[in-house]
Amino acid sequence: MGCKIISTLMLILFVGVNITIGGQGENDFHQFGKDSRLEDLSSPVRCFFDAAAQNDSKVLVTCFSDEVTGNIAGMRFKGPEEVAAFAERDIWGGKYKVEKVFKQQDKEVVHCLFWPLGWSSPEPPIEYQFKTKNGQIVNWYGKYR
Repeated sequence: MGCKIISTLMLILFVGVNITIGGQGENDFHQFGKDSRLEDLSSPVRCFFDAAAQNDSKVLVTCFSDEVTGNIAGMRFKGPEEVAAFAERDIWGGKYKVEKVFKQQDKEVVHCLFWPLGWSSPEPPIEYQFKTKNGQIVNWYGKYR
């Protein structure tokens, strides 16, 4: 029972639900938990999204292998420290909504929405592609859909 309550609380924190009195958010997009596909994520990819929701660089670097490479919309990085620096600069404080998760050859593809901190609307829809090995992310690629 206690684990279920903690999991539910973590999910609420993760998805950043913005509920006003009466149970309705400002609009549907603010209700990040609505139809989010978190249960479809593999463990290493879920680690990334959980760390992003918590703005936790120490947890984030454990999600990635020491040899990780990344290319997010043309921004390239190598190693977990560069991934963490990117996340601290461009992700922390924002909110994700996972819309769709599927396998494509050796990649886990995640379609998501991202609302950066301070923005009045979300970025264009994003497609992330993750390659994993031995329980860690070894490659992270992202583009606008």
